Amino acid sequence: MAYQDLLRITGSPGGVGDTQFLGLSGVDTGSIIDAIMEAKNAPLENLQIQQEKLELKQRIWQEIDDRLESFRSTVFSMKLTSTFYSFTASSSDENSLQVSATTSAVAGTFYVRIEQLSSKTVYRSGETIGSVPSSSTQFSDLDTRVDPQAGTFTINGVEITINATDTIDDIINKINASGAGVTASYDAITGKVSITSPNAFTLGSPTDTSNLLEVFNLSNAPVYWNSVSSVYQVDSTAHIGAISTGKTISELADIDGVTFTSGTIMINGTSISVSSTDTLEQVLVRINAETNVTAYYDENEDKLIMVNNTSGSQGISFDDGGTGFFKIMGWLDDSTGNDITLKDPGTSSKVVVSYDGTDANTVTYYTNGNTLTVNGVTLNLKAVTTNYVTVNVNLNVDAVVENITSFVDSYNETMEYIYNLLNEEPVEDKEWNEMTEEEKMQGLLKNDSSLRKIFEDLREWMTSIVRNVGVYDTLMDIGISTSIDIGGGYENMMRGHLEVDEDRLRTAVQEHLEDVMKLFTATESVDGTDGLAVSLDTMLYEYTKFGGYIDNVAGINGRLQRELTMISERIVELAQRLQKEYETLYRKFTAMEQAVSYFNAQSAWLAQALSSRNSQ
Repeated sequence: MAYQDLLRITGSPGGVGDTQFLGLSGVDTGSIIDAIMEAKNAPLENLQIQQEKLELKQRIWQEIDDRLESFRSTVFSMKLTSTFYSFTASSSDENSLQVSATTSAVAGTFYVRIEQLSSKTVYRSGETIGSVPSSSTQFSDLDTRVDPQAGTFTINGVEITINATDTIDDIINKINASGAGVTASYDAITGKVSITSPNAFTLGSPTDTSNLLEVFNLSNAPVYWNSVSSVYQVDSTAHIGAISTGKTISELADIDGVTFTSGTIMINGTSISVSSTDTLEQVLVRINAETNVTAYYDENEDKLIMVNNTSGSQGISFDDGGTGFFKIMGWLDDSTGNDITLKDPGTSSKVVVSYDGTDANTVTYYTNGNTLTVNGVTLNLKAVTTNYVTVNVNLNVDAVVENITSFVDSYNETMEYIYNLLNEEPVEDKEWNEMTEEEKMQGLLKNDSSLRKIFEDLREWMTSIVRNVGVYDTLMDIGISTSIDIGGGYENMMRGHLEVDEDRLRTAVQEHLEDVMKLFTATESVDGTDGLAVSLDTMLYEYTKFGGYIDNVAGINGRLQRELTMISERIVELAQRLQKEYETLYRKFTAMEQAVSYFNAQSAWLAQALSSRNSQ
């Protein structure tokens, strides 16, 4: 080990400088010092190997803790009744009734007739939000939804010019006099424009400069055949005075001629703030986010619509709060403030359940919604039925067997992992510093007493007896043992390995499901003793909890950490001693080098002096 490595361990600045003046005598004294110290370093290197082994052991124990924690999650599921009470449900008419079984279902058959589906209460404006304009209204004033643009528009390829000051009547007359082969009319009651023709016709052109079709709400309107009048016809999708949700509440108030005051409205008991600068869209977003209703603007009807999010007959309560908001929305009369909403009350669903397929033995259920649970089976109502729909509920034996088998597999994987750690041989054909980390870890816990205790505890668990909770007392009783062959199983017993006789397990589940479940889930407080899953979960918790068994072995205050601390102290102590020895050797060899160098200089001087005398 180099001198600088000793300084790193001890944290000392050292007594030897970086520049050394050894070897002046011609002898490689530096190598001599290194050779002497190499022999003395062997105990230190052994301590460092021990230190690394302890650190690797801590890592292995952390892996063991993680494995046991993961296994405990599987064990926990075996404490749940849902692991054992797994049912399947089927409906004879999936289009009308969809079913799914819960853990509280009971195997058997019952019959369902859906007499009424649930619906939601709907409120809508009693009058339009925008006002229907008179036929004398100028084009430039039809700005409640879009800003009117004067210019040209096209019908059947005929270009018609619209001026900002043209009234609705003027525009109708221009269309009729255009020679486009159509007849236009305006209904001052509905506020809609209609265009008819005995022949199919087209509206608009890419070269149009006026947005009249959009202002008249004709841009998305379909041309259809009116069989009564025997003409092709197109009508405004909404009245011409219909509004845009981008308008502010203040602008909508001006359109309606109502005074608006910023404040708070109430919907189903929830307060919603409204301001004159809010757009209708912003208010609708707020209502939908903060209340249990869905509010939207019907752009064809020009009305505010609210739908209760909960099905059933309950209404929608609303309070204007003196703001004038619901007057503007057409929910309250502008003059009297009376409620003028159009109400479509919701209904509850009605379901008749029979246990023999006849009306002689029935139970009727009403619910606000189209989902309800009967006999542990969730019913999703899709359509009214005239006849009974058959619902079959069966124990899902395959799922229960799979759950138990998966648990056994997890147990076997855990035991095999621990067994291998206890029995694997360390690598012996390589020097420590030549090994990979994985090779160094191999065999570190061979025959470890702490790990063996865990292994033996878990192995002993598989032969546990749970008395007086049912017809089964042990795993063997339900087909789980160290061998499904008579007389076999010694090797599996030693390794802690279980095998499943699936036929026997399946029979136990089919015939005595409750007893199979109790074998695992029983608790001392209820049943007088703990079931297998409960006792195993308790055991694993004691191993893995903070301050538990593994923590006392490999935690921050555990046995391995205490050994690490002791070895670290010994390493520092030994390194300090070796450092001193190195520095002592260095000083001695330096003194020797200086003495030899002095004598060599004296010898050279004498030789030179003698040579000078002889030459005289």
